[in-house]
Amino acid sequence: GSDVLAALASLRGVLADATRRKLAAALVSGEEGAVRRMGALVRARQANDPVPVIILEPDACFEIGVAPVNLACEAVSCTGSKVEYQWFKDGGPLPRAIRPRLSLFGAGPKDVGIYHCVASCAPHSAPSASAVVSLSASELQKRSQFEGPLQEATAAEAAGKVEDALAFLSQAALAAGEENALGKAEALIRRVELLVRLGRWPEAFKEATAALGLSPSLSGLSRAHAARGAAAMAMGLLAEAESSWETAEILGGVPEAGAQAEACRERLKKFFDARKSSWDAERGPKRPGGPEGAEGDEDDREARWKKAGWGNARDADGFFKGFPGMGSGAASGAASGAGGRSGRSGGMPADLAGHLQKLGLPSDGRAGMPGVDAVRKAYRTKALALHPDKPGGSKEAFQELQRA
Repeated sequence: GSDVLAALASLRGVLADATRRKLAAALVSGEEGAVRRMGALVRARQANDPVPVIILEPDACFEIGVAPVNLACEAVSCTGSKVEYQWFKDGGPLPRAIRPRLSLFGAGPKDVGIYHCVASCAPHSAPSASAVVSLSASELQKRSQFEGPLQEATAAEAAGKVEDALAFLSQAALAAGEENALGKAEALIRRVELLVRLGRWPEAFKEATAALGLSPSLSGLSRAHAARGAAAMAMGLLAEAESSWETAEILGGVPEAGAQAEACRERLKKFFDARKSSWDAERGPKRPGGPEGAEGDEDDREARWKKAGWGNARDADGFFKGFPGMGSGAASGAASGAGGRSGRSGGMPADLAGHLQKLGLPSDGRAGMPGVDAVRKAYRTKALALHPDKPGGSKEAFQELQRA
């Protein structure tokens, strides 16, 4: 009676309104679980019990492929202590799963198991009921259509029948469809790795780029960047190659990524040195006077371009004409996409400032362009937080980070 109403009123401002309404409706209908949890809250309030009381527990069963898998657990403390949460799967704690709600993005076979949450007010804790996550019958059928060709591809590759393996991987990618983006990405990445082995560089570059757009797992992302870097390097797209190899190095898991990124940097340096020598020979000795980096300083065009925020290559009066990976092909928009002479804010192109903001780096232009190490660290930190496999991550946010 009055104790239950008082206990329900005490939850205002503690639990979300939707949770309180759901609990009230369950009490009115006499739902056994709601009555039991409210009785526990009344007793805890009367005894001023420091053990947290779980008010909202996860549903008992979830089927992957039927609806989004969203598990929830909310608890309150009758002593006013802060409640902390930790989710578990099959008895082991899940990393970074420390919020009342747990969403399994892109759920698949690896997510099948028994989940529960522990609510804690140190040193006291209370476990929630368990939730069983399984594959639905329709999802099992879809997975068999996808996994069958994958297994055939593995067998064909082991037998040295690479063309057959490529065909099976195409079937797997098609069967995965848009609903299984991670599976489709894995099939494409395996195709790309085989294409690299065969030296079919344009196909490998194109399919690796497509795989990256699907936001694969972090390990798959690193492998896709490595394959893309290898293809770009073979095609002479050094700027694209360096970018992909450096990203693979940042994400980890590809031992040769660091050495390959350094090889790209060396080749780019040789290009710049050769271009500078050619420019000096064409233009003659530099004009005297003027501060370093001014318009009259013919030796500092690369530095001026960088200082200007990597704007349009035309800002350097043609110095970068013929730059590998810029001016034609896949990377031709890299300079113009940075903003060029228009859309600048505080001396920095507006698009570039937006990219820096997405990376969590200063974008007001006063501090100048961040160094390579700062960009690497910022990207890795954000990538680990925003990847769709991670709690709170999303495909859209991760793709925006990749573009930045």
